[in-house]
Formats: sequence, structure tokens, C-alpha cells
Amino acid sequence: MKIIPETCTKLDIYISIADRRLLIPGGTTGTNINSVAFSATMTKHQENLGINQVVLFDHVITNAGSGFDPVSGIFRPPVSGLYFFTVVIMSHAGEDIETEIVKNGTPLLNTYSGDSTTWNQGSQSIVVHLNVGDDVYIHIHNNPQVNDGNIRVYGYNWSSFSGFLISRID
Repeated sequence: MKIIPETCTKLDIYISIADRRLLIPGGTTGTNINSVAFSATMTKHQENLGINQVVLFDHVITNAGSGFDPVSGIFRPPVSGLYFFTVVIMSHAGEDIETEIVKNGTPLLNTYSGDSTTWNQGSQSIVVHLNVGDDVYIHIHNNPQVNDGNIRVYGYNWSSFSGFLISRID
């Protein structure tokens, strides 16, 4: 046990404790990444979307590992591994919309949201292996029977896209 001199102030003690804090390695590239997770929502309605157009989620809540780009709507994993993704898409009242979770241009899962009288939400989740450089995003499904005319997604934080690293695979 160390004896603290009487001339030592509380500030000196706090500084002494702070100088001895444990530093955990971290970073945003390569092997230093300890966690990867993102969650983003759509703050405004998106309208006049086209077939295969990427749906954008502009309000980033979490972006550990910096893999999600809200400008492009694309997640690019900073490390290879097993990832979990989930999407929630809300349709406008009386409208239908189909979207897809896409990996490197290949659709993985479809979502449907629609109702003839009120708003509705469709959702999907998936676990998928990703390598560094892969792309995962949400786009409008190529189904003109449903996605015709003014394709719209309801915003105001009712539509979201999230994902996280389950385990690294080097």
C-alpha cells in the first residue's frame, strides 16, 4: 500500500489514477478491429425509387468498425467473418413494396411490406459469411407487379438496416 503525502490534493490523486489506466488496443483497420456493428435508420421518406436502386439509411446510430456508408447505403466489412443483418422496411398506407438484402450484387432474401388500407412493415434477417471487400445493401426488388410507379419507402425512423459481426474468420 502506497502512503499518500499530506500535501497531495484530490486532483493529484485523480491524475495519478488516470495515468495508470489500462489501454486496450483498438483501431479501425485490419487485425486491430475488436467489434463491428452498425445500425442506421431513414429520416425522410424515399420516393421515386427504381428497380434495383439501393435504399439509403441516412441516420447512423452506431458504426463500430466504420463499415457502413450512409451516403451509398452499403456495408463493407473491415474484417472477414460471420455477420448478422436485419432490415425493416415500412410501406406507405395503401402501398406495396418489395426489397432485397443483397451481397455483391446477388439477392439473398426478399422483404415485402404492404396493405390495402394502412401502413405496414416487412422485415428479414440473415447470417452470412463475408470477406473484406464484400458489399451488403438493401435494394428495390425487380418485381414490376408490386414495385410499379412511384416506389416509396416510409422514413421518419420507421425503416432501418442493422448488422454486426458474430465471429471473425481469418
